[in-house]
This record gives sequence, structure tokens and C-alpha cells, in this order.
Amino acid sequence: MPLPLLPELFPIIASHIPLFQTPSTILSLATVSKSLYDILVPRVLYSCIITHDEASSIDMILRLLQNPELRIYVRELYMHSGLSESVRNKTQGPFNTLEGLEKLIAQNAMPNLHSLGIYLHMDWYLDKNFEPLPSSYGQLKKPFWKDLSENCPLVRNVILNGPTDHEHQDKDSGMYLLKNLSMVSISLIRNTESDTPGGLDVLYKNVVIMSPALHTLHLSKTSGMNVILKARDIFYCRLPNLAKLSLGGDFVVDEEDIPIAMEFWANHPRLAYIDVRKVFGSCFSHNCPENLLPNLVHLAANFEDIRSLSFLIHRLISLVFYDSVNFQVPYLFLDVLGGRMLPKLRRLQIYQEGSGSKVNSRREGAVWCIMKDGSFGVVTVQHKINQKTDETYISIISRVVPNIEELALNASDLNYKLPAVVHSLGAFQKLKRYYHHGPGTTEIPDDDSFVLEEREEFQSFAEELALVCPRLELVVDTLCMFPIYLTARVRRSMDGSVREVVLRNGVAPCLGNEDEPFPIIP
Repeated sequence: MPLPLLPELFPIIASHIPLFQTPSTILSLATVSKSLYDILVPRVLYSCIITHDEASSIDMILRLLQNPELRIYVRELYMHSGLSESVRNKTQGPFNTLEGLEKLIAQNAMPNLHSLGIYLHMDWYLDKNFEPLPSSYGQLKKPFWKDLSENCPLVRNVILNGPTDHEHQDKDSGMYLLKNLSMVSISLIRNTESDTPGGLDVLYKNVVIMSPALHTLHLSKTSGMNVILKARDIFYCRLPNLAKLSLGGDFVVDEEDIPIAMEFWANHPRLAYIDVRKVFGSCFSHNCPENLLPNLVHLAANFEDIRSLSFLIHRLISLVFYDSVNFQVPYLFLDVLGGRMLPKLRRLQIYQEGSGSKVNSRREGAVWCIMKDGSFGVVTVQHKINQKTDETYISIISRVVPNIEELALNASDLNYKLPAVVHSLGAFQKLKRYYHHGPGTTEIPDDDSFVLEEREEFQSFAEELALVCPRLELVVDTLCMFPIYLTARVRRSMDGSVREVVLRNGVAPCLGNEDEPFPIIP
């Protein structure tokens, strides 16, 4: 049967599939017919490689080493590994993932490589007794970066999530050999140059030098690093094409740095995605100009910063509130925005804590509440009030954001076992994915009745939610460890009724992270 499309169009079509779904989608399409198989395998299938664990990463490296004809097709390579004890002892394979990559890059056989992502488990550098491994383990040494820059001249996207990139005593990183990068994503780990005095200054200055056309920048560090990251070092940068910025754990913005931050935002109008939710301090002033960040559609920040940007909330597609207290979010929606609906908003995530602290009187909206008679106002000692995250809280949110497709309510006092709470979530009639605290593990233990009970409760909640939300497809356990999450997938009949809810392990897609090989829940 003749194909309806030219073979040359299939790589273009594949580039528009969400990254984390690309290999599986192409593989499924290749099984449709022999004609499609001949076009897609190996040319398109091997153009984007994503491996989710150590064993599959090593197997793929061995396959590429043994089949040089496949390597020319590789344009994107993303690997996840744990550098486990079995690999360290050479009982699982001839090398670990990093050693295998070094061999692969050194053979000068992937000239079309465009994107390289290396993801390691967060505790890879600890042995079974939680003692640190030798500092030389898990490093990408300078010869690797030299080989990468010379043998893969088309590399534009580099992701380092976990590994170190050179010996501790070195003064310059081999990564600086790469030029003209479009995306840089670095999650810093121990024993890097940036763990030494002045190392961060060197890193940030070189990011600008080697990447004047940078459009995506993600920088963070692990909790094991004893260094404070000053966000002003980033805010001094000028990256005219920057469209996506994410600053992770322990970046700090001092009060005197806010004018520098505001100048940075003003000089980067192309920004469409900003994640500064874990930054300590305010990244925005209280009197932001209303023409600031005209292209912003994805925002993750603390409540104070979102309050400062309330004038642009109506333009957003996704919004993540971090560090909100009591009824601050309903206060923002009803009092600050006047209850105006936000029809464009499709993803909403709220981190909320109940608090009776005396400092709440100095936090805008933290003492805003629902009175006994159902009206809204400020807490006084004479009033019977409701500040719990319950069906009333949810109903306020649902009135303002009627088109939400993805929702996460991370509140310690939200009791999902109450029928009224589940029923109130039914107001989100377009909800497709809900992010929920479950058992926190993808394993099924034989002897842990508590975890089994938690899995049953997680599935039961998903079943109840699927009955009141007619478009619900997926419930994700947000307590699981990246990159694989426990999910409850809803299967429906042709008439839309719930046929079954199945627990399975999988990735957790969310709006704004479609270009991630391993989507992370913000």
C-alpha cells in the first residue's frame, strides 16, 4: 500500500511529539505496516534514544558500540542511571553508564548528535552504608568534553543531572570547551569546581561566553553541597534569546539584589517559562511594570512573587504557587483579581500550609478567611472562621479556573477521605490529570501491609475521582522518586463511563515539561 506521506516528512513529524513519548510512539507506529517499519527503523527510531534505568542504558551503549551503522542516526541521547554497586563491581556489565558514554564519544561515530542528557539517581554517590564513594567516581573528565566538542560538533543541548564534570583540583571545567549551546541544564553535585570558592562565578561567566544564543537555562544544586548560590550571578547575565529559565534549590536573592533581578527580567522579554519557586527571597519587586515579561505563559514561584505579578496571571497557561499560607491563594483570586475567571489557565499546582503564626498579620492574605456566615474577611478574635483546605477552598479555586486540565493541591490539612472533598473536585469538569500524595513507592512489597493499604487507598481515591471528573485520565503519586512514578490510569468505555482504574508505573507528564525526556513534577 503506498504511503500517504513522503518519507522525508516523518522525522519532522517525530520532532513534534512530546519528547518523553517519542521513542515509544515511533516504535508503535513502526508496527503498523512493513512500509512504515522500513522508513522508521532504524533512521527515525534511533534518532531519539531515551533509557530509563542503568541496565537499559548499558545495553544501548553496547548496541551502539557493536553496530557502528546505527550511530550515525543518533541525534538525541538521554540516559538515566544509578551507578549502582553491581556496576561498580563489574557484575552487571563491562562498564558503568558514564564510562560507556566516554567510549562511545571517543570513537567519533555520532557526528549528528545534537542533544546529550545524563541523569543520575540523587543518591548515586553513596554506598549501601550511605558513605560517600571516592571522589573520582562518577566524573566526566576533561578528555570526555574534548572528545564531545571535537567528535560531535553539532551538540547544542547539554543536560547534566547528577554527575561531576572534572577532578576536584582542576581549575577549569572541560564543559567550557563546548560553544554555541542552545540549552544548558546543570544540577550541581559535590566535588565540582562550583563547590570551591569562586567556582560559581567561573561557571556563570563561562555559561554566557560559550552560549550567547542560549534559549534554555536550568541551574540547581544538590542538598549535599555546602555552598550558597547567589542568584544575582545569573541576573547579571544577558542572554537575548532566553525563553526558559529555572533556578533550583538554595539560590538566594538578597533584598539589595531585587533591582538587579528586575533589570534582568526587563532585558529578557522572550521568557515564556520561569521557575523560581525554590529561590530564597523575592525575585520581583512589589511595583512591577505591567509590560514586564509579555511572553510569559508558565510561572512557578512563591506566593509573594506571584502576587507581584498578579497583573499577568490572566495570560498564563500553567501556574505553580509555592510557599502559600492558609487562604492566600483564594484571597488572590477573589480579592486581588476580583473573582475574574482565568480561562487560559490549564495547569494549577498549589503548595499550601496551614499556619497560626503571629507573623501572618504581616503576610498579605494569610489572615484572610471564611466567616461562619459564609462571607470573607480578615481574622479577628470575635469571629468563628474556616482556614482549612477543604471543599470550600476547592470550590473557590474551581470558580476562577474552570478550564483546568492538570491540578495538584499539596496541602497537609486536606483530607481526601472526606466525600465532600472528592465531590468538590468534580467541579473541574475538564480535569485530565491529578497529582496526589500516595504511598510514595513504585514497589509492591510482600510483607508491608501499610504500603499495600496505601496503594489500595490511592486506587480507591482515583476511582472516586474518575466518577466525578468525566475527562480524568491519570492520577499521579507525587511522593514517588523521579523519574518513575506510581500512576492510576483511568480506562473508560465508549460512552465515557469508568471501566477500570489500573495502577502502573510510568512517567508523569505535565504542561510546560513536554520537552523533557524524564518529566519532573514541579
